[in-house]
Amino acid sequence: MFGYVIPLKQELKIREFETFRSYYCGLCCHIKQDFGHMPRVALNYDLTAMAILLDALSPTKTYYKNQGCITNPIKNKRIINSNQALKYTSAINVILAYYKAIDDVNDDNSLKGKVLSYSLQPYLQKIDPKYNKVQYKIKHSLDELSALEANLCTTSNNKTKINIDEIANPFATLVGNILKYYPYKLTHDSQHLRKQLYNFGYSLGKWIYVIDALDDFKKDIAHNKFNPLAEIYLDETKTLDENFRYIKKEVEFTLLSCGATCEEILLSLPLQRNRNILTNIVTLGMMAKYSSIGCTCKKCRRKKCEQKI
Repeated sequence: MFGYVIPLKQELKIREFETFRSYYCGLCCHIKQDFGHMPRVALNYDLTAMAILLDALSPTKTYYKNQGCITNPIKNKRIINSNQALKYTSAINVILAYYKAIDDVNDDNSLKGKVLSYSLQPYLQKIDPKYNKVQYKIKHSLDELSALEANLCTTSNNKTKINIDEIANPFATLVGNILKYYPYKLTHDSQHLRKQLYNFGYSLGKWIYVIDALDDFKKDIAHNKFNPLAEIYLDETKTLDENFRYIKKEVEFTLLSCGATCEEILLSLPLQRNRNILTNIVTLGMMAKYSSIGCTCKKCRRKKCEQKI
């Protein structure tokens, strides 16, 4: 469900792209420092974007250093070091990876999920106690989401009883709470700022949930797996491609509204740095991701390759 919130690389300046990579590599290194090597397999771009946002609101200075990488230990990379936002998101990364693996096991008895959840469980003991509140809220939201999805599968005539906004609400709330309950001081910190962060995260979380369901639609149908958009919109009289085109049109307003809300809130935040990177992610990266889903033309395939960090 993660990996969709990335910048549009070709629209970033070289130094901005290098800064984005410094956060991504910094998140990887913070996971290693606080938890060990193994949890780094769950590294994802969405938590990198959240770290960039939280650090942009931090009153403390951002520090860089050059060091080798596990993927290329000979060549030094510029990474962000000793950073509160990355320390926080590294813990969130581990928490979400663990519960995602548990969810995969519950959904289809996934062997990969069993191995990953078993491997990650000991690392939960290393979570800083100051993150206990947000960890509880993450688990509560995921439990609520699982219950809603199970109900959607079993309730007769469910298509008239639930909509995509309702089913996406728990995950949207989860992302909102990750940003709202950031335990460190922010620039001009206040209840109003925390509410803005929650609203930004809520819209971002809804966007992630819906775009993930849309991206997985054809694959889930082919493997007879749960997909919320299929449960709500699938018309068995239509072909798979016809259903996909219809569903993409149905969720377009939701996705564009979420993106517009994120952009509006971002403009009002007292960012100390990273504004161009965050604006690129919200206004260009997210839109490019939506446009590319379901498109198999050579131009879109090429852009998809170009966007890989």
